[in-house]
Amino acid sequence: MINNRKSQVYKLTIGGLLLAVGIIISRLFHMFATPGLGMMFLPMHIGVFIAGLYLGPYYGTLIGLLTPLINSLFGAPIFPFNIIMAMELAAYGLFAGLFTYILKRYFKN
Repeated sequence: MINNRKSQVYKLTIGGLLLAVGIIISRLFHMFATPGLGMMFLPMHIGVFIAGLYLGPYYGTLIGLLTPLINSLFGAPIFPFNIIMAMELAAYGLFAGLFTYILKRYFKN
């Protein structure tokens, strides 16, 4: 029971940090880099991808949904694109977590 609770608190903490990473890196790219560089590196995807790989599909999906929605409060992406990006990043985090789970089970046997 205590170990499970500790694991959930740990995942929630790391998830919050990765959400902040996705928002901060995106803001830094918008402030200091050229627009083409942001399109090439896709800075919002970094935190979501790491969350999907490290924390699993649930947290990857949740962080993928929240990152563009919270990021749109600070300017970009604007309304129709933030919903599209939220669905895209949610799928990105979900499939990164699912593929990690499948590969762990496949190579465990």
